[in-house]
Parts: sequence; C-alpha cells; structure tokens
Amino acid sequence: MKKKNVTDTNGYIPLIAAAASGDCESVNLLIEKKVPLDQKNHKSARAVSASSCKGFGNILASLIKAGARIVVQYLDGYDMLLLATRYGDLQAVELLVNDPLILAAGSGDYDTVQLLIENKIPLNHKTINGESTLLQAAKNGHTHVLKLLLQSGVLPGNIDEDGNDVIL
Repeated sequence: MKKKNVTDTNGYIPLIAAAASGDCESVNLLIEKKVPLDQKNHKSARAVSASSCKGFGNILASLIKAGARIVVQYLDGYDMLLLATRYGDLQAVELLVNDPLILAAGSGDYDTVQLLIENKIPLNHKTINGESTLLQAAKNGHTHVLKLLLQSGVLPGNIDEDGNDVIL
C-alpha cells in the first residue's frame, strides 16, 4: 500500500513542517519512522529546501545523512546554497559547498551529479574521512550514478580511512 501524504490546510507535510520550524527532534523521529524524505508540498518545497531556507543546518545534515535528495533549484530560482548563505547558516553552507558531488552521489541524485560534472566540479575529491564520490554512490546502491561517475573519469580504487573500497 502506497504511503499517502498527510497535509494540513496549508498543504504542509509533517516532515517539511518540522524541518521548516527547526524541530530537529521531530525530523529525526520522522526519519526513524521511514517517512519519504523527498515529498513535496503544494509549493513544491521539500524538507531539505525548507531547512536550508530557514537556516537549520543541523536538520539539513540529518536529512542528507538519511538519504534525502539535494535539490539544486528551489522556488523562484533560488538554490539551497544561496538560501543557507542568506540566513547565515555556516553548517548548511559547509555541507553544500565542501562536498556537493559526494553528497549528490551518496543520495543517488543523478541530475545533480550530471550538472556538477558538466560544471567541472573536481571528480576525485574526498571528504575529510576519505570518502569518495564512487564510494558514496556504491555503498548506497546507486548504480546509475556510479556508471555516470565512471564514464566521466572518476578514478576507481579510492579507499576511505576504514579501508572501504569500490569493488568493480
């Protein structure tokens, strides 16, 4: 049975409402209960965009870690980085600037990965923990993104600090 979105009279979905209000405890509870992370409300907003436009980097981090799709464009042409910067949320800015390709690969966001590749983002970058774009795509089961990365020139064989590697 398909999960149905429960909305209030304003069209808000519980996860989006919790993210927009900065309620990290509720967001984490909803994530734990496996609610769909990429639901859109009546204005096409998602929890990730609601948290970045309100300056809640801690919530954005929880959503990304849980696998929420990173949205490049938000309402009215704004993007998440611009919104996080506007609200002075250093944590959200760092998440969105430092590892956009790794985050997009890890969440399986093919369109964002393709856009970043087209815009000449460094392909073989690693996080502080040594995680690569290939490792993120592979360990999260995003074969379609893995293929795109390999076709674009990402080097296989990147090993993180725990010894994890992409097995081809």
